[in-house]
Amino acid sequence: CWARESGVESIAAMKIDVEGLELDVLRGAEHILASFRPAIVLEAEESLQQRGGANVKELQEMLNRFGYTTRSVDGCLTPTLLATPTAASK
Repeated sequence: CWARESGVESIAAMKIDVEGLELDVLRGAEHILASFRPAIVLEAEESLQQRGGANVKELQEMLNRFGYTTRSVDGCLTPTLLATPTAASK
């Protein structure tokens, strides 16, 4: 993992807004999700996810597999999810 090899000791949070490719970013960050357990804020616009070949449910399912809970964030211009690691999975 690049983070460990570079001497990074912790990652507290990630913001992901890549116009429908959020699932690809999460797939590439699996080691970070498992090792560092950061809170994640990500764009969850269904039409953009579909354009990228995924959907919001897939985002939530992947995060759930890594021990995260997700909830919608109100007040954002686009649909947004907040994913936090569950206490039992830290």
